[in-house]
Amino acid sequence: MPAPACDDRRLIPTMHATPLRSLPHPRSLARTAVVALGLWAVTPHAGAELIAYQSFGGASGALHGTDPNAGAASGFSGTWAATASGDMDFATGSLLIAGDTAGADHRAERTRTGGASGLKLNVQTTLENPVSTLGGTLYLSFKFRADWTAGANQVGIQLLAGATASSAGSGTVVCAIGTNSANSAFRIAGSTQNTTASTADGYPYTNNTTYFAIGRLETASGNDTLRVSFYRDAANIPAADPAAFSVSHPISTDAPINAIRLYTNNGPNQDVTFAIDEVRLGTAWTDVSTKPPPAPGPPNIVVVILDDWGAGDSGAEGAAPGFVQTPNFDSIANQGLRFSNAVTPAPSCSPARAALLTGRNPWQLEEAACLTGLFPTKYVTYVDALEAAGYAVGYTGKGWGPGAPDAASGRTRNPAGPAWNTRTTAGRWTTGCSSNNYWKNFEDFVAAQTPGQPFCFWIGINEPHRGYEAGSGTAALPSAVPPQPAKNLAEAPVPPWLPAHDTVRSDLMDYAREVEYADYQLGQILAVLDANQLAANTLVVVCTDNGRPFARAKQNTYAAGIRSPLFIRWPDGIANPGRVITDHVSLIDLAPTFYELADLEPPIPLAGRSLAPLFASPASGRIDPARSSAMAGMERHGYARPDDVGYPMRALRTDTHLYIRNFKPDRWPAGNPTNDYYTDIDNGPAKDFLIANQNAYPTEFALCTAHRPAEELYDLGSDPHCLTNLAGNPAHAATLETLRGELESQLRDEGDPRILGHGDLFDGYARWAAPNWNQGGTFKPDGSGTPNAAYITAAEAVLAGDSDGDGLSDLLEHLFGTRADLPNGSPVQTSRDPSGNLTLTFPHRFTSMEFSFRAEASSSLAHESWTDAGVTTEILSETGALRTLRSTLPFPPTTPRAFGRILGSRP
Repeated sequence: MPAPACDDRRLIPTMHATPLRSLPHPRSLARTAVVALGLWAVTPHAGAELIAYQSFGGASGALHGTDPNAGAASGFSGTWAATASGDMDFATGSLLIAGDTAGADHRAERTRTGGASGLKLNVQTTLENPVSTLGGTLYLSFKFRADWTAGANQVGIQLLAGATASSAGSGTVVCAIGTNSANSAFRIAGSTQNTTASTADGYPYTNNTTYFAIGRLETASGNDTLRVSFYRDAANIPAADPAAFSVSHPISTDAPINAIRLYTNNGPNQDVTFAIDEVRLGTAWTDVSTKPPPAPGPPNIVVVILDDWGAGDSGAEGAAPGFVQTPNFDSIANQGLRFSNAVTPAPSCSPARAALLTGRNPWQLEEAACLTGLFPTKYVTYVDALEAAGYAVGYTGKGWGPGAPDAASGRTRNPAGPAWNTRTTAGRWTTGCSSNNYWKNFEDFVAAQTPGQPFCFWIGINEPHRGYEAGSGTAALPSAVPPQPAKNLAEAPVPPWLPAHDTVRSDLMDYAREVEYADYQLGQILAVLDANQLAANTLVVVCTDNGRPFARAKQNTYAAGIRSPLFIRWPDGIANPGRVITDHVSLIDLAPTFYELADLEPPIPLAGRSLAPLFASPASGRIDPARSSAMAGMERHGYARPDDVGYPMRALRTDTHLYIRNFKPDRWPAGNPTNDYYTDIDNGPAKDFLIANQNAYPTEFALCTAHRPAEELYDLGSDPHCLTNLAGNPAHAATLETLRGELESQLRDEGDPRILGHGDLFDGYARWAAPNWNQGGTFKPDGSGTPNAAYITAAEAVLAGDSDGDGLSDLLEHLFGTRADLPNGSPVQTSRDPSGNLTLTFPHRFTSMEFSFRAEASSSLAHESWTDAGVTTEILSETGALRTLRSTLPFPPTTPRAFGRILGSRP
């Protein structure tokens, strides 16, 4: 039987779309690369600390590395020199001895192939600082394995006194730790030897097994003792110096220890394969008891988002140094990745930030698509999800906003996290710069965290948002830290849609000075990470919310408004840093990236896609062919038009073109010309000059303020500034049709109300902040959060109607993912299962969270008989934006009639 017609009553939603599946971690490539390079650590000998450390890197017994001839850099003053006698097969590499080619992939593993004379191999180096053996305690550890036939074979480490730098045969053996195959045991020795057949964690010695040796050398004149324990499982190594060891032996030396030797001494015709790695020498147990480093945990995340920073305005992107210099932004790009085709999802502050925080486009966020709107709690942010998973979270500066008070949205804090804004600074470069001491607030946050706990911190740098200190961009700033030189006004790059006048140039230079101040702040932020040894496993993202605060940039979907600088650094997780990636990406891709790296299921359906595969790939340029375009859009920004409505736009950017759909071309794009002073252009000297001199610059004035057609198309190759609209040119009709179709298809999949016909909702949403940046104007609500009821009513009337006359309301068609403008049969399939239950199988556009549904059952069709008690819904399949769902409505087998219905609502 067919499902009854839709009942569009407002209902409490009983089911929302379940989370999307996360993807596997992409980090193995980068981490493998780090291991293969080998690990080096240096601390000069003084007190209780690590004296020397050598790792030949590697995994699974194939101990690889690079030439360690780095002298004092590893705590050693000599190179690793070798001497050998007997027969030795050097075909598989070398033990990193002097003369190896730097960077070559050798094995720190040797195989002796036989011979009558036996084999003795010494590979040793001298210490940078000899260690006194009088009245002190010295600790040594290393890991090793050996595989041999029966016979007198020894492999291990020796500590030497009186050795000569780079001479492998010199010095007197103070003590030795290793193995002895003659006894099938572990061996320690001084002038004589002692053995043990078992490890401290209870395993007998066996060939070709990796073991860990850790020893304590007690040195007092005439009463020296070597105590050693062996372990098979590194996890069993005690955290503190134990009272008892596996084996001990007296030794005798008063001479300082000044060298370490890797050795083997084998009998005639005895084959042996051996490996030694992670040699540590120190004056405290904790120096040498370090277990093999675990795989890095989830990365820390630091998002540095500037306010109104335009793409191209950094050295890494080719900005002229006379205009702006950004060494710290550039360092992130050079040490990580630069995305040259990144876009912001909205050229407006709070919608772009809401999209970044949720991984959804602004048109999927209801009220949050509008400046100074609500941020509904059902749109969970990555900050909340990471915090629930154990991350410490916080923000400083500008978080999400401007928008409704947190309580109005049902939130207890800013969506970016708890605020860390107590620190201020008197050292801002200009009066236009914020007094927030971003890096000190970040430092306070880091200091307050539990060591080892991952953190996620948002740093909302207010610069270069207006207003600026006039003339600060060209004046010398000797009191700034660091002092800033004067600049030449002629270096300002005036875009072709603005008047080429010194007033505009000066405004641009003032903007650039604030970009440089933001760059200085980033440098201090990075220094906090370095000082706390957090840089390696911290993902640093640098981006903007929208383009420059100038006409035809911010608040516009032209390239200057939606392109975003996007630089990402993560030393532990990015392969082949310094790459430039041309894939089309969006700031909505950041949240899914964070979820994947933290191994979390997204709590809501996402429109963005994780960037993690691009981190793991060593390639530059286009990596993922599917990333061939990106979208952006705009709804309401300033108080610019009657009824406080917006100028709705959607845009699709590809490698070659930019397509823009203007849904209300009858409205003024920059704001009404009378009374409202073109409010959707940020106030400042450039705007004032443009309006005051519109007759002298009619072309520029029209480009910035005039009405626009419903469609715009620009060739980005020949017209990167988007000045010549090709939408009406027959020669470009095919391109126009293709991009129009692609944009509409993607917007339908995401449930955009504008494309679905009920976009008046955006104009009806309440504004929650009174104006404070525009001049003049009559269309200014009081910011109290009162919706514009006429627009809400108009949108709801569309949803309740049946545009195509097929018997399904537009609301249900949107819920099912069918076209409301094309007749469709009912997509609901019904059946009875063997138990008598009624099943309803139907499609659901789960990517839209605007609508909810519930399935109800009745045995009589009487109004009061409908109920959802006992109803269950399961996901059968998922393709693109649609899922196939099946709701099971319980009925006893004897029920003669079973009815079901699906109720749709906009909660």
